[in-house]
Amino acid sequence: MSGLVRSLITSTLGIFGNAEDEPLTLRECLAAHCRDEAMTRSNKYECPHCDGLQDAVKKLNLLELPEYLVINFKRWDHSNYWTRKINNHVSFPLDWTSGSVEDTDEVLDLAEFFDTSDLPLPPTTTYTLTGLVTHRGSYFGGHYVSYVLKRGRWVLCNDSMLGLTTREVIASEQAYILVYKRQALSPPDRKWDKEKASSYLASLSQYGPDSLAKKIKELTSSEPVFISKNWLIKCALATDAGLIPNRTSYPFDAADDSPSSVAEFKDYYCPITLEDWEYFLAKYGGGPLVTMADYLKCVTSGGHAL
Repeated sequence: MSGLVRSLITSTLGIFGNAEDEPLTLRECLAAHCRDEAMTRSNKYECPHCDGLQDAVKKLNLLELPEYLVINFKRWDHSNYWTRKINNHVSFPLDWTSGSVEDTDEVLDLAEFFDTSDLPLPPTTTYTLTGLVTHRGSYFGGHYVSYVLKRGRWVLCNDSMLGLTTREVIASEQAYILVYKRQALSPPDRKWDKEKASSYLASLSQYGPDSLAKKIKELTSSEPVFISKNWLIKCALATDAGLIPNRTSYPFDAADDSPSSVAEFKDYYCPITLEDWEYFLAKYGGGPLVTMADYLKCVTSGGHAL
């Protein structure tokens, strides 16, 4: 799987049915995509430590969970003299609402493909469907149609024509691309998060980033780290805080939303304790970590690189 940005991961899955009409499930395709692969005989692993070829096992796991997961099925078979379309139907989990799920088998859960052993808190590994693209036709000609979940209702997008449709229609479609959004099975308890974010924002307003960083170091005897102030505001006020949008490079002369000066850069971040950072990161995702050394380097170098 290739990570395009921290909030999005795309994955291209093979369709391995032996017969054209053999039904498959999305979980079966994911399991096949991530299964162990023995590297032996002519496919041995070249070990950099022992400087030789060794038998090995290759396995694919998710290193981070994105806010959005885009799954693209390999529906074009190029293995023969001509290209053909693979028409096997792949059943997939649909959309659902937090707190209303009765059968978790109907939910896309990536827990088995993600290692949570090193995380201080178990992250949300469940996803709800928000979009679908299907291809109608064959390799020699066809048409792409998309479906989008908008305010709890499915909308068919067929060129300039828009219309409402049903979950039954979505489930029956031959999916080419699926778009999932990460969502907890139960509405998260965010009372502590809101209070903690509000506390940091109040302290930041009172002391400023530099003085607050010194106070955190005095109280904890460790260097503070930095988190997006705008994200703290969302965490304190919004229903869904989303991913933490920390960045590691701020060219102050850029035309985007990057800070345009050192003063704006300082206003972008708020110092917090490493313990609170690890809590927020495990629960909401995003990043990367911005240390005191990173912060000072960006301030003193004009913002071009942390």
